[in-house]
Amino acid sequence: MLKDKYVFAQLVKFLDNDKFRHLVDKYDGDKYVKSYTCWNQLTYADVQTTVKS
Repeated sequence: MLKDKYVFAQLVKFLDNDKFRHLVDKYDGDKYVKSYTCWNQLTYADVQTTVKS
């Protein structure tokens, strides 16, 4: 069984949440979003990659 984190999880760990939020606000990434935000999409992509492996 794999003991280390997956590559995508390691990359997300280095992503600064404040910087990500600033970029989302700058480019109106969540403009018409009611519940499924950009951050949720990013973390869901991590779930998809880990489940398929």
